[in-house]
Amino acid sequence: MLNCCRALTDETGEAFLGVMHGKEYIIIGVLNETTDKHLGSSTDNITENETVRKYLQLLEVPAKAKQIPGKMKKVTGSELWIIEPEYIEWTSLTEYYPFVFETLDNWTTEVSVSPPEGYEPDHESLSENVTNEVETVMFTITEVGSKPGETYVVYKVWHNGKLQVIHSGIPAKETPAYQKAKGRGKGITGF
Repeated sequence: MLNCCRALTDETGEAFLGVMHGKEYIIIGVLNETTDKHLGSSTDNITENETVRKYLQLLEVPAKAKQIPGKMKKVTGSELWIIEPEYIEWTSLTEYYPFVFETLDNWTTEVSVSPPEGYEPDHESLSENVTNEVETVMFTITEVGSKPGETYVVYKVWHNGKLQVIHSGIPAKETPAYQKAKGRGKGITGF
């Protein structure tokens, strides 16, 4: 049985809910009242009196006039927040893979992508020094044949001389219109 709660956010964008412990929940937010776009994030089992923070992210890709749901990773040291696409929806031969880094300290970041066979990134890796700010990098990946699949991502981050390596993956799917234009049948790959 699915339990449901509703809460409005305050002026800071935070919402507080009282929920049952020992359960998993999906946090869903409406982007705004004029669209049907939703963002979501799941929780693990919540223990009694636990506070769970979830950050619902939306990445803007101006070059395509497109918005992509994002997921956030927290790296400890001081704190480095990495925001990456939740998934990529392919609508043309070229898609953008944006990454955002945010910190109140000093980090050096390097992100590498390995798309599936039949896809080529414009760079093997991109680096950025992040100091008390928000920085972004973006890969352009081009289809040269094949269906989309998960793109493997490796982050190398340095703080105070210490290296941390984080692995991730970004699934992909094609829109029905793109599948039709490519002469492919229906189906979602990477989900």
